[in-house]
Formats: sequence, C-alpha cells, structure tokens
Amino acid sequence: MVSKFADHVPLYRLCQIYARDGVEMSRSTITDMVGNCCQLLSPLAEAVGRYVLKAGKVHGDDTPIRALGGKG
Repeated sequence: MVSKFADHVPLYRLCQIYARDGVEMSRSTITDMVGNCCQLLSPLAEAVGRYVLKAGKVHGDDTPIRALGGKG
C-alpha cells in the first residue's frame, strides 16, 4: 500500500518488483489486496471525515500550481 499510494508505483510495476525477488503475483491478486485494504480502512477515513466536518470552519489550500503543457 505504501508503494502504491505514497510512492506512486503502478501495480504492474509492483508485479515486476516482486518477480525480481522471486515472488510471482498476478496484478489481479495485488488489485484484490489493495481493494481489501481500502475496505478495511474505510471506517477510519469516514471517522476522519466526520471529525473534520465538525469544525466551525474548514480551510483549504488554493495555492496555484503550474501544470506541464498547460496554457494559463
């Protein structure tokens, strides 16, 4: 999960990394693992959402970010 979401490694590349270490895993197996973890963590995400929305104000960051190849 860290490689997938924090390091932004696509699942096909995770399969290649595991294969180099001698662990053959199909992409569908890894996809199932990611889905199961997301399902297990959804109560935590919902609790964080409820906590944030209880505040009197919710602040956001609207700092502009330059995009590659974009206009304006």
